[in-house]
Amino acid sequence: EVLAHVAMSENPLTPAGNTNAPYIYRESSTLQNRWITEFGFKATAVGKQCTVVLGEISGSATEIIQGSYKTAFVITADSTEFTNYKLDGSDSRVEMNPEVLTNGRLYVDDRHTLGFGRQDTTNDGWYCITNNNDQYKQDIVHPRESFYGTKNWSERPAKNYSTFNGCLAFNIKTEYEIMDSQSTNINPLKGKKISFLGDSITTFDTYMPNSDYAKYYPCADVQDVEQTWWMQIVRKGDMVLGQNCGWAGSTVTGACTGSSAAAGCSDQRIKDLALNGMPDIVVCFIGVNDIRTNVAKGNFTFDSQLPANTGTISTFSEAYALMVSKIMNAYRHTRVFCCSILENRNIPSGSSIDPYVYPFTNDTGFTIPQLNNCIKDICLCLGAEFVDLHACGINFWNMEEYAQDALAPSKACHPNANGCKLMADKIYGTIAQAYNCGNY
Repeated sequence: EVLAHVAMSENPLTPAGNTNAPYIYRESSTLQNRWITEFGFKATAVGKQCTVVLGEISGSATEIIQGSYKTAFVITADSTEFTNYKLDGSDSRVEMNPEVLTNGRLYVDDRHTLGFGRQDTTNDGWYCITNNNDQYKQDIVHPRESFYGTKNWSERPAKNYSTFNGCLAFNIKTEYEIMDSQSTNINPLKGKKISFLGDSITTFDTYMPNSDYAKYYPCADVQDVEQTWWMQIVRKGDMVLGQNCGWAGSTVTGACTGSSAAAGCSDQRIKDLALNGMPDIVVCFIGVNDIRTNVAKGNFTFDSQLPANTGTISTFSEAYALMVSKIMNAYRHTRVFCCSILENRNIPSGSSIDPYVYPFTNDTGFTIPQLNNCIKDICLCLGAEFVDLHACGINFWNMEEYAQDALAPSKACHPNANGCKLMADKIYGTIAQAYNCGNY
């Protein structure tokens, strides 16, 4: 066990004299890969109710990701005498948040750290500790950013945090352990917010943002939302549904600005992904309606500039690249997963396409294998994650088993309940691997 100690000075601010910002994460090694077993502190006055949050650190390891933190525990009976509190559930003076616990205990992995403040902290932000080359004595330091959202530095109110929001000092008692998620019950996806962008295969009545979003499901043997591929992913990961932005019949191509969310590359569709808060994960599964309505492949390559976000984007590769780049720009700490599309037999009226000849090829010569390679290349180019959903087990020759409408004239590959399960397993497997979920 290691005892980490923080002693607050009269003015712990660094840089010196700066009193208009709260304190957040700078360095995590003190708390990385540790079970937090005890917490002790001395309050300047009773009733401060010290709150400790668990927050995700940014890739640059300089700050907690804004909005990522969740309450870990609250001290409900503080004291002006230095007091230790056990964090094993046995101390009635501590309210633990079960949502962030692992097997009933608080664990901090190498992607998270702890922040400290009062229960009534709203705009004050959270203090966190930093290593000053002394294993047992830590300093509070000044961050580059804080939990003030979009406020500029000059707009932040002047504060003096010389007593840590009522806490003069605190101890953290820990047990060091590098957790192997394949041999423990730690689930890195638990509680993460996941949103979906797609077409009819992603829809379900009442789950889309508004009545403008056309629906397809419930249909045939998929009558319960729990049977849908996307809700199965939410449940498998013990995640939280952000927003379902499925729109039946929608394409990636189309008007990229304006108030309509009909096109996958539109500003409004991408904005709607965060209607229920900033997503941690976005899954994109869209493109089949582009190829079936004779949209051309386009010319976006690794050397191309991104198309301008204006007017109507009419070719697939340009529209898909724009869509992914807009998601990544709007939600900069969100991981984006892009799925290849399934086989298809849905053709528009009057088309010369023979849906029973492989490969499915539209009137411009664009094939499903080419479309899926476009998605894969764009992921590699922009840094999104590629999900090879085309290899989930549903193929051109077994569609009848997994699609509820595969034998009907001019119909698409809308998966039945068995098909949804294959899709969910493949997509979730890729997400879980990306998050090092082990047995999860």
